[in-house]
Amino acid sequence: NTTAFQSGVQLFLPLNLRYLTAPETAALSSISRISCDRPLKCSQRAVVRKEVFHSLSYKRTGSTCSSIVKVYEETRGKELYGRVSVFVVVDCKAVAIIRRFHHHENINICKHGKDPSDIPFLRKLVDDGIVGSHFFPVEIVDDTVAVLCEYIVAKCIYVSCNEIPGIDGFITPVMTDYYC
Repeated sequence: NTTAFQSGVQLFLPLNLRYLTAPETAALSSISRISCDRPLKCSQRAVVRKEVFHSLSYKRTGSTCSSIVKVYEETRGKELYGRVSVFVVVDCKAVAIIRRFHHHENINICKHGKDPSDIPFLRKLVDDGIVGSHFFPVEIVDDTVAVLCEYIVAKCIYVSCNEIPGIDGFITPVMTDYYC
């Protein structure tokens, strides 16, 4: 069961009431004038353009990558990547609260200048034919943003890597043949 919103977005029922954290409330202030003193209707899952996305609060999130998303906001004119914390209803709109990854925009795994044989993780990706110019290094940062669900454009694959200073892992939105 779902409830429909703008631009074909649907949130799965039930919509549970939840108080937002201070960072989540601050992120929502960029979209709406919201009061922190009342709980909001929240969902664990959403459908955007006929594709299901999960939040970190979804109980089976550990077995799926569909809480890691690529977002494109025309108003900001840029892409962002992150994990969906929760989907909320604000001013009759479906909004995703996202813990953002810092995307190193000018670097990709093929242009990083690293010899893949120097780093076992990279060597495995190259040997398996997985590495391409669509793997971007990211840092996990303490930054929460709110975006309309209609701006979610893709699920992403995230692979952690602690072998390169300042990079927590690599992310790609283009690998659609893996189960997500």
